[in-house]
Amino acid sequence: MVKIQCYILVTLFVLASSNMATAALLHVNDPSLPASADGFNITRDTSTGLDWLDVAVSAGRSYEDLTGVDGSNEFDPGGDFAGFRYATFLDLDGNFQSSQIDSLLKSANLGVMSFSSLGTYSRVKHLLDYVGCSGNCGGYGYAYGTILNNSMEVKEVSVETFFDFFGNWGRVQNGDSVPLHTSNTTGFPVVKGNWLVRDTVVPVPAAVWLFGSGLIGLIGIARRKKT
Repeated sequence: MVKIQCYILVTLFVLASSNMATAALLHVNDPSLPASADGFNITRDTSTGLDWLDVAVSAGRSYEDLTGVDGSNEFDPGGDFAGFRYATFLDLDGNFQSSQIDSLLKSANLGVMSFSSLGTYSRVKHLLDYVGCSGNCGGYGYAYGTILNNSMEVKEVSVETFFDFFGNWGRVQNGDSVPLHTSNTTGFPVVKGNWLVRDTVVPVPAAVWLFGSGLIGLIGIARRKKT
């Protein structure tokens, strides 16, 4: 009996450890939400436990519209984005008191990249492939939307890739009104969405339930033999 109990504890620890070891950004599609162009409308950040709605999914929706200033809060049950909230600067870049906590930029392997700093083109483009490109989505592109700063004030953030005389770049900018680089906007309409997040709800896989049932059966057999 003691051996079986030890086996159960070790197995559960291994299962939990394997989940922790695979912290990453994941493509997820939630069919209850508006569709995204790439077929995945959610970026799941397993290090923070947050689901990020593709910015382009909420294109054209204003802060007043989503938060109920116009009479209906779209984050409430039954709303278009029920269970979501506006993301904050801290959710996005994680920079807090001279250190970086788990955040979207950290999970995207952008290191301690902060707002308005230039980043590696390939890594910023990789992030855009997750969070959804709002415009000019060929070799370059951007995700541009409303967000809250850490004082809960309405701001804007853009994640964009662009080129200039010196080469290809990526950049994350924030502010009251964020200008996009001309290489992204020339000949293209500027599309603005919203940076929305919700807590991740991960269902327990059926295999885990089956495994647990088998262990319970083994415990029952061991008790019968003991008596």
